[in-house]
Amino acid sequence: MAALDPGIQGEFNLTNDQPIEIEAFLWDIFRRLGIAVPEKTLSCKKALIVATAIEWFYKIFLPHCEPPITRFGIGVLAYTKTFNVAKALKILGPPSVSLEQGVEEFVRWQKSQMP
Repeated sequence: MAALDPGIQGEFNLTNDQPIEIEAFLWDIFRRLGIAVPEKTLSCKKALIVATAIEWFYKIFLPHCEPPITRFGIGVLAYTKTFNVAKALKILGPPSVSLEQGVEEFVRWQKSQMP
């Protein structure tokens, strides 16, 4: 296993190297799980302001807890990203399942966890 191989070191970007549009991807998963897709939107600027306020609130009043929303989380969803997966492909090889297979397995597992 790669995780236990002392010869494998450093950081890896683990993706299937397939570009996706994150909102459509998430909404598809929500629909498969029977979760309502959000109908309202909030600008990135406003979302960052709200996240900043929530982070400060948690830092002051609940320092032992993780805030439910962070500026980092907003950034993950709001901005495009490109990851270089060459190292992972070279050392670990291609993914063992397709994106669609992975989503299907996740949805099946998630449904089994729902009451």
